[in-house]
Amino acid sequence: MVTIMNSITKFICLIVLLPLIVFVSCNTNGKQPKKSVWDYVPHEINGWTAVDSVEVYDRDNIFDYLDGGAEVYLQQGLTALSVIQFDNSKRENITVELYEMAEEKGAYGIFSTLHENVQPGIGEQYEYQAGSLCFWQDNMYVCIVANSGEDSYKETILQLAKYISGKMSQSE
Repeated sequence: MVTIMNSITKFICLIVLLPLIVFVSCNTNGKQPKKSVWDYVPHEINGWTAVDSVEVYDRDNIFDYLDGGAEVYLQQGLTALSVIQFDNSKRENITVELYEMAEEKGAYGIFSTLHENVQPGIGEQYEYQAGSLCFWQDNMYVCIVANSGEDSYKETILQLAKYISGKMSQSE
């Protein structure tokens, strides 16, 4: 009799607690888990290969990367910056910077502060200038820069920007 009571008690506890456990584990309060830079950036594109390591900065160490310019990003709600390098066979570099802001208005705020000759077509708006393309989309501000500052990498930079923007659109 005691064994049957213990079994019934366990069964009742399971019925009562299981929905509660499922609810608590699935309830994210509307927040999505943070994405990895690899959710947006390809490992290879157009003969350029991403370096495996990603530099990640937050509000506490952003000055290590943006010495002298970090205040504007912090004022606009920067939460994280991920930086990844692409190399080609000629040992040239392209840098991709993904600035994650707390809100969409922060990404727009950074973009509108730093760029004047904007156009639609990549993200919400973008600007391309001699080896550099920056755009904003959702709560992200993205810059892709050829470290030589030359315009000869324009096609690869455009392809990277379109790829990243497309991946960002898929994650919405």
